[in-house]
Amino acid sequence: QTTGVQRCQCRKQRAQRKHITASLLAWAHLHQAAMLAKTTVYAFKQGLLDDYPANSSGIQLSQLLLRKSYQQMSA
Repeated sequence: QTTGVQRCQCRKQRAQRKHITASLLAWAHLHQAAMLAKTTVYAFKQGLLDDYPANSSGIQLSQLLLRKSYQQMSA
């Protein structure tokens, strides 16, 4: 639910496996970052999105999420 496994619209088995693997890797990254930040995965994910509406300068969401997660992990 948190990483979007259920949103896979692929029909081929190989594509489904890749999607599930990517979702599990995203979960592992979120879990590790949340543990370092001493919070829950859900709170950490919500915190990543807090600054998004304020930054409408064309920065892609994925870039913003990566930047924010690395900042929180290094703090």
